[in-house]
Amino acid sequence: MLVNNLILRAFRISGVVASKGESTDTTQEVEGVEALNRLINFEIISGSHIALLKEVSGNLIQGKEITPVPGMIEILSFQYYLGANLRIPFREKTLQRFKSLATVTTLNAPPSIYYPKRTESGIDLLLYAHPAENYPYEMQGIRALDNVLINSEIMGDTVFYTDYLLYLLADELRLTNNRGPNTEITKRIKMYQRKFGQIKPRDYTVELSRLGKQAYCQNDPASAQIMQGWYV
Repeated sequence: MLVNNLILRAFRISGVVASKGESTDTTQEVEGVEALNRLINFEIISGSHIALLKEVSGNLIQGKEITPVPGMIEILSFQYYLGANLRIPFREKTLQRFKSLATVTTLNAPPSIYYPKRTESGIDLLLYAHPAENYPYEMQGIRALDNVLINSEIMGDTVFYTDYLLYLLADELRLTNNRGPNTEITKRIKMYQRKFGQIKPRDYTVELSRLGKQAYCQNDPASAQIMQGWYV
């Protein structure tokens, strides 16, 4: 669906313009684009995302500690290729553990660990060691929509996601036009939130037994990511 069509429908649902005949003007289209991008950015900052999975590929940046991944909200698995056939999985660390490791700040080598730092535009991957080459990587996770223009195509993952954005936008437009909450719009939003919550990917971490913990020392516990959701 094109953004201008979504905005027109949202204005009509909100009651700001009539449901039939009346259309939006240029000022309202600008208002609608700004409101829609606010909602998209809120997903990134707050983590209140739709639980749909994406596969992303790219290249690590040679010699750089930080590799940005725009629009990514949550990483479920992350690996890179050393040569043509050797795939190396990364180990995620908390910020405290990442910063507490003794590291050589000038070391350029195949990296092994990372910390995902959330930013307003997505996630910055803090890597160690700094990549010796522009290694190609693959990532599975949850990604937000990109910001849009009036003639953009809404790249929603499903019809349900597009409809959810439609009612979120209608609710936002009512607020920006000094109109009170609409019961039907609120009910629709809560319905979609319940449905998306039911398909949220789950993170299952393997718990160590007491014996395993005694033998664990400083190694990471084994973990398994079982991703239940929709791949698109």
